[in-house]
Amino acid sequence: MDDVRTTRKKSVRTKAHKLINKAEANIRAVEKGIFGVVHYYMVYQHPFSGLGLGVRILGEVKKEYTDILREADAIFIEELHNSGWYHKTSQAFAVSLPIKPVGAVGDARRYERVIALPYHQCR
Repeated sequence: MDDVRTTRKKSVRTKAHKLINKAEANIRAVEKGIFGVVHYYMVYQHPFSGLGLGVRILGEVKKEYTDILREADAIFIEELHNSGWYHKTSQAFAVSLPIKPVGAVGDARRYERVIALPYHQCR
């Protein structure tokens, strides 16, 4: 009899959780103080934050490009936090593009790869 009651309780919980998605459930849990400080950052972290850098480098992947991209991504996310825009965006990350436009450095010309900073603003 205990197994039947447990199964019924689990199915009711499952149905209730299907009404909201995982992100909404996590946000509600943070708002109610169910999660600690560590979980707050896990809930509000952007989806691409842990993704391997190799898939965000278009073209040839080199250690030099991953180092530059890692630094650019850290600066971008830090500036979003500093400006108050991190929680207004649902996704933001840096991407290394395989193009090298010309830039002037003093009297010389310099050709470097482009880092794109796409983001998606929440409604």
